[in-house]
Amino acid sequence: MYGKVIWILEGRYVPAETENRQTSNGVGFATDPFTGGSAYVSNSSSMMPNDRLPIDKKRPRSELVPLSSFFQFGIEQASTKAIVKLRELNEMQTKYKLSEEQLCALEDILKTSTYDPRDIHVSAIDTGFGWNMDTIIPVMDIFRLALLNRTLNRIYCSLDMEGEKSARGLETIQRLTNFLVSASSDPIRILACRAMANSAMHQWGRAMLIHDVNTTLKYVAAQLSSAKHALQLAAATALANWALILLRHTESGKIAELGPREDALRAIIQALYKIFAIFHFEFKLTISGFSLQSFLKTRIMRNAIGNVVSFGDFNQIALIRLLQAIVTLMWGDVAIIQLAKGRDIIGIVNRIKDAVVDESGKAVARDIIEMAYSL
Repeated sequence: MYGKVIWILEGRYVPAETENRQTSNGVGFATDPFTGGSAYVSNSSSMMPNDRLPIDKKRPRSELVPLSSFFQFGIEQASTKAIVKLRELNEMQTKYKLSEEQLCALEDILKTSTYDPRDIHVSAIDTGFGWNMDTIIPVMDIFRLALLNRTLNRIYCSLDMEGEKSARGLETIQRLTNFLVSASSDPIRILACRAMANSAMHQWGRAMLIHDVNTTLKYVAAQLSSAKHALQLAAATALANWALILLRHTESGKIAELGPREDALRAIIQALYKIFAIFHFEFKLTISGFSLQSFLKTRIMRNAIGNVVSFGDFNQIALIRLLQAIVTLMWGDVAIIQLAKGRDIIGIVNRIKDAVVDESGKAVARDIIEMAYSL
């Protein structure tokens, strides 16, 4: 039992041959690997505690920082109700009425993610896009789910022609952007943001999203000022996915300049500035125009705006994803961190941090603040 001892090399045990010696009474003796003549001496670099390793505050790392995977909006429980509504609204159509086969194809997309995409799915979606703003919501819901499918994502998001088929990516991003600009309906804007977020799940959608970042992203960021939690979450999720796309492209060398990341961060900060500007706007009441009704209306507006600016009434998940978008855009680049710091990112993030309940979200905010203070 004393024929071998255990040595430690580079922080691990390995068996080694050792010299057996006899004591005066003939009992076997083995050298202690910790105190003997050939005792283990630690390698300082391999045994350095984690808390003593160099920390790069410009590149914080945690479970949430930087973003490592894309978010998506999948199938929801309301699919049965959506199918009923789809058929009901289809009966109102004349020029763009869906056939029974097309309706069944769209129902496939609403029910499951394992359907086999065919030409009938494409023709049904294309027909549905002819519906007007008052009826197009079910079609939009189907479309954002369709973009999760690899084949349909390629068809609707590709920027390159395939044979005789024209590239449809520019048409898709323009359509979604137009919904954000012109739609008065919150559900349509919510679904447009969700569709943009879902398009990031495949390479064609990611290429589409960064084709003209500055134009599209600012309209998405503008949705953050909405009081609707679902729209806040949809917009913040799309922004987070954009941030990860841009970071990956920068690290892969596909983007030689930092312009797109700077533009994205600038758009987010500008959107937050607008929220603050609303808060600081002075509602002036003239004596001649004073009435109890206008006074109460002003007080209600002040209270509502105050809640928005304090971020206390924001969707909690949206706040965390917004912080993740910001930290991922800033991550590891001095120029972008300097840009953010010059635009008072510390003050903005401190306000968001105060509203975030989850400690992991507060940690992301602290990472951003430390990045800014590192310069």
